[in-house]
Amino acid sequence: MRFKKIITLVIFIVISKTIIAQSEKDSFIDTRIKKLLDSKNVNYSITKNGDFKINLITQEAPKERTQRIYIYSKKESYRDFEILNIESVGFKIPKNSIKTPVLIDLLKKNGTIKIGAWSMYEYNSDPDNYSFSFEIKVANNISAEELVTLFNFVGFQADEKEKLWGNGLDEN
Repeated sequence: MRFKKIITLVIFIVISKTIIAQSEKDSFIDTRIKKLLDSKNVNYSITKNGDFKINLITQEAPKERTQRIYIYSKKESYRDFEILNIESVGFKIPKNSIKTPVLIDLLKKNGTIKIGAWSMYEYNSDPDNYSFSFEIKVANNISAEELVTLFNFVGFQADEKEKLWGNGLDEN
């Protein structure tokens, strides 16, 4: 009987450590990115997934406009190359009213822009709409100055198309 209790306790400890490790992995915060943002006094919050959320002011007058930018803590890798993803949703369009001019405009923009691209996503949390995001994927070893430049670029690109295709509303 005592042996069964010990085995049960050992199994419980192993399962608990696995659950804790998984929850820590799910909410991983990239401390290097945090230090870069802090070094530039960037005002940000951290999402429940461990990503960085920045509310960027893209226009002050005549009416303030903002854009929400995400810098993701989780990285993709290719060999020894870690890839940082920075993105901002520019606008959403109902699935039943998507128009060809929107897609042509974004494809043309993708062809002229030197870094970054427009992408279209479907999210389970918003099943009736397509979300259009501008995103940059770059090497993770960038400097603080480069990070600030890139997230500003992402925000201004997204806001430009939000004005055009999001009925001029400031939704992000």
